[in-house]
Amino acid sequence: MGPSVAEGGPISKFQVPTQPSNDRYWEDPDSWDLIIIGAGISGCALAHSQAKGKKRILVLERDLSQPDRFVGEFLQPAGILKLQELGLLHCVEDIDAQKVKGLCYHFPEKNAYLPYPVHGRCLHHGRFVQRLRTAAAAHKSVTLRQAVVTALLNSEGKALDAEDAVGGVLYRTTDGVQRRAMASLTVLCDGMHSNLRAKLGRPDVMCTSPTAAVTVIGCDLGKNRDYVQLYIGEPLLIVYPISSTEVRVMIGMPGTVKPMATNGEMRQYLAQTVAPRFHESLREGFLLALETGTVRRLATKRLPAGPWQRPGAVIIGDSLNMRHPAGGTGMSVALNDVKLLTEMLEEDMDFVDREKSVRSRAAFVSRRKALASTLNMLSNLVYDMFVVKESNDRGHLLVALQGYLMWSEAYRRSLALVSAGLDERPYMILIHAAGIFAAGAWHLFLSHPSLRGLGLVLRMLREEGPTLWQLIMAEGGPLAMIP
Repeated sequence: MGPSVAEGGPISKFQVPTQPSNDRYWEDPDSWDLIIIGAGISGCALAHSQAKGKKRILVLERDLSQPDRFVGEFLQPAGILKLQELGLLHCVEDIDAQKVKGLCYHFPEKNAYLPYPVHGRCLHHGRFVQRLRTAAAAHKSVTLRQAVVTALLNSEGKALDAEDAVGGVLYRTTDGVQRRAMASLTVLCDGMHSNLRAKLGRPDVMCTSPTAAVTVIGCDLGKNRDYVQLYIGEPLLIVYPISSTEVRVMIGMPGTVKPMATNGEMRQYLAQTVAPRFHESLREGFLLALETGTVRRLATKRLPAGPWQRPGAVIIGDSLNMRHPAGGTGMSVALNDVKLLTEMLEEDMDFVDREKSVRSRAAFVSRRKALASTLNMLSNLVYDMFVVKESNDRGHLLVALQGYLMWSEAYRRSLALVSAGLDERPYMILIHAAGIFAAGAWHLFLSHPSLRGLGLVLRMLREEGPTLWQLIMAEGGPLAMIP
C-alpha cells in the first residue's frame, strides 16, 4: 500500500472525547485548597496526584478542546516511569501510542543505535492530554473549567502589588463573566506561551530558530520504526511514528536559513534539502505530504529555571523551564516537576508563608536540577551544535559525533541513558561532549597530520568551548553539574 496523506479513517477509533467544562459555579467553595492554571501535561498530572488527598482543586484551562500541536509527542523512558509513579500510565493506552526502543543516529556510512533499557512512547500529544484531563476530572474533588485567567490576586482578592503574596486568580469564563477564585496555593503551569510567569519573577525567555513539521501517512520505516531517528545535518531532522499509520518529520531549521514568508518557499526548500536524505518509501511519502498536506511551523524558545519571587504560588513545567525540542525531553521534565512538588506537599513544605516559602522555592528548584539540567543541556547542545552552526563547522561536528558513537558500545549505551532521562548526572553531558570533541580532534589531526591539522583542532575547541560554557552557566554554573 502506497503512502497517503488522508487523515482520520482507521485512526478515528483512538480519538478521545473532549472533557466538558464544569460550570456549576454555585458549588464552588469560598476558598479552594489548590488552583491550577493550565490543564496540559503537568496541570492534569498534578490535579490527579493532589486529588487523592481530598483537596478541593480548581483547574482552569483556556481551551478544553483537543490540543493540536507537534511538540510534546515523545515521552522518554524517564517520563514513562514518572507517569507510572503518579498512577497515570493508563493514559498512554488506547491512543495508538507507539513503543520506542531507543534512538537511531543516521550517518552517511553507517547508523548508530542507542538502545533504551525501558521503552519510551511516541504519541499524539492531543490524545494524551485528553486522557490526562479525563483522569483528573474523574476525581470528585477536581473541578475542570474552561476559562481564561486574566490576573493573579493577593490574599484580599485585589490586584497584586510589588510585595504581595498570591492568594487567588481573576478569570473569565465562556459566558464572558469575570469571576474570582481564592486558594491557599496557586500553581502556574500554562505552558511555553504563559503570560503570567512575568508576574512571579523575571523570566529570561530566548527565542530560537523555528521548527517545522510534516506528517506522512502510510509509509514503511522498516526496521527503524521502533526508533526515534535523527538525521544530523542541514537541516536537523527527527523522524518518529506518532501512531500506527502516521510518521512525524520534524525539521530544525538552520539559523543560516533566512525566514520564508510563504508556505510555497518552505515546501520548495524542504523538497530540495530534506527529501533526498530519506530512503525511498519515506521520501515518496514526504514529497506527497508536501504536495497535499500541511507544513506546520513553530517558534521555539528557551527558558532557564530560577526561583520565583512571590509566596503563595509555584511554577512548574514549561512555564518555569524550556529547552529546544530536539531532545524530546519536555514532558519528562514536566512530569518530574509534578512528582517532586507532590512529594514536597506531602512533606508539608510551606509555599505560602513569606519566610518559609523562600526555602521551599529554593528547595524545589534544587531538587529538580539533576534531571532538568541534564536534559536541558542535552537538548540545547544538540541545537547549538547541529542547527545554529555554519555548514563547515557542522560538518566537523558530524564527523566527530559519528566517530565518538562508533568508538564503543559503552559510549552509546551511556548516552542512551542520558537521552532517556535515566542518568540524572549533569556532568555526564560534559563527559560526552569531551568525548565528541576528542573524536573530532583525532579525525582532524589524522586528516591533516601537520600544523594545519593542529590549528583546525584548536579552532574547533575554541569555538565549541564557549558554547558548552554558556550551557553550564545557564544551569547555575559548574557546581550545578554535580547532583
